Amino acid sequence: TKENAFSELNTLRENILHKNLKVKDAEFKMSFSFGIHKYMANKGLIDVIDFADKNMYKDKLKIKERIKGI
Repeated sequence: TKENAFSELNTLRENILHKNLKVKDAEFKMSFSFGIHKYMANKGLIDVIDFADKNMYKDKLKIKERIKGI
């Protein structure tokens, strides 16, 4: 379901956010934004991608408000 996908992706993001990543001598944190939308047979693929893209942008804004430095 859409709710399960959202929950799994959010859990993955939170796990990544709490890790201290390191490349050579540089340490950093990482996050990602995601957008999902349920496929509907009466909508074209472009519409589904457009809805998911808009949802990803909303998610990106929420993450930027919550996490400083990203």
